[in-house]
Amino acid sequence: MEVKLYPRCISFEQQPTLSATGYVVPCCWADNSDFEGMESLVQPHLHISNVDDIEDIILSKEWDSFFEGLIKKPASAPDMCKKYCCTDISFKNRKTNEVNSK
Repeated sequence: MEVKLYPRCISFEQQPTLSATGYVVPCCWADNSDFEGMESLVQPHLHISNVDDIEDIILSKEWDSFFEGLIKKPASAPDMCKKYCCTDISFKNRKTNEVNSK
């Protein structure tokens, strides 16, 4: 099955989030207890206490690889990305569009 993603984190339409555990994750939806599919982004050296600047995290090879995967291998993207970024309709407008399409 083909998967088409419109990753809001790449365009920073959806801002990166500081998780409750001290890791920066691509969006608020990614702030969960297991970071399933985003394990590479929660390595000890990427913890907020181990960097001088947030850019050290966002510009890291792990984040580059994560973004590259979203673009080049969307079928392998985390389930959360598929759930929230599978349409080009803004998440805020989805309910309105779903109601209007029925």
